Amino acid sequence: MAATTLWGRSFAAEPVAADTAATYRILFRFDRAEVDSGFMDNGRVLRTLHGVLADRAFISRLDSIVVTAAASPEGAPWYNRRLARRRAEALKGYIAGRYPYVDSSLIGARPARGYWEGLIGLVGDDPEVPSRDELLEMLGDPRLSDEQKSRRLAAMQGGAVFGYLRDRHILRRLRYGSAGIVLYAPAVEPGPAPESVPEPAPAIAAEPVPAPVPVPVAEVPVRPAAPRYKTVVALRTNLLLDAVGGPNLGVEVPLGQRFSVAADFAYAYTRVNNLYALQTIRYTLEGRYWFKPRGNALTGWNVGVYGTYCSRFDLQWGRGWQGDGYRSAGLSAGYSARLSRSFNLDLSVLAGYVYCPEVRHYSRPQDGRLMWDKTVYHAQGFFPTQVRVNLVWLIRKQER
Repeated sequence: MAATTLWGRSFAAEPVAADTAATYRILFRFDRAEVDSGFMDNGRVLRTLHGVLADRAFISRLDSIVVTAAASPEGAPWYNRRLARRRAEALKGYIAGRYPYVDSSLIGARPARGYWEGLIGLVGDDPEVPSRDELLEMLGDPRLSDEQKSRRLAAMQGGAVFGYLRDRHILRRLRYGSAGIVLYAPAVEPGPAPESVPEPAPAIAAEPVPAPVPVPVAEVPVRPAAPRYKTVVALRTNLLLDAVGGPNLGVEVPLGQRFSVAADFAYAYTRVNNLYALQTIRYTLEGRYWFKPRGNALTGWNVGVYGTYCSRFDLQWGRGWQGDGYRSAGLSAGYSARLSRSFNLDLSVLAGYVYCPEVRHYSRPQDGRLMWDKTVYHAQGFFPTQVRVNLVWLIRKQER
């Protein structure tokens, strides 16, 4: 019997009858190579896979795990092939890390063979694809390179064909990773030859037992998921300033899942009976880092750096402080809690270095008039500068 080699391991080219063979398929997010149990139907598939790989008796008879992965054709073919390999390695790493008792030499990872075969199969199953026959002919033309096919696909019917494949989630189903598990029954060692005995009288031959019919391998079906959305920009207002008559507005833009930049403007001109006052014109720029964001971007614990310019201020609570502005730079920390799909409540504190060219101190008013106490020039130090209770409106768009 001839032998062959797979990922450095030799075994019989014609193995003993296959006892178990199954394929488990998960999907990946757009342009990502992380195994995400919360994406689409991945959680159910990974739980099913766990039920198989957690069985030590099953693992003792494991022949191989063949991991393959693919990418959808939104980007350049060379990039997608590299992304497919990263996805295959990610799924292999997930299995090897979660089940360390599985011999890693039994796990092979590679990108799926054939860049366009998956799309050809999906288009062939959907009779409603615009220009379906033309598209299938183009995708199967061996004279065209992958790059030429990508350009023609994007240009067909002015982008309508590509839009159909994207909006019907056909392209999303190409962003997969699959683990094919093969288990073989152990070969039966031949025993010693039986001793020669007289040939018995002829007897009625027993009917031969039919060989077991192999069970066809079926992939775990993937159900289309509801559309997913991502935050592209957020508008926010500090409810504490709003409560004292200080209109303010901020804009924050996420940069991926981990970073964001924001700009805030606040204007307040509140005074009550010369006893209480809050007056300011303030501009703030801030950059933030987010720890383990889930669901929405701009959600969870965060830290950041900020810079503030204030053109004037008047703070009075019995005694008072007035000035022609200040500059501040420092750190921020906070937590943004999800209220709904489109709204968060963002709590944060800012503290840092503050410099004021001039601060005028006033004592408690007498006869309805503020009484000047003293003036301090070039006041500076480290202080808390802002407390924010922001209501945040997350403006989102559908992921493709």
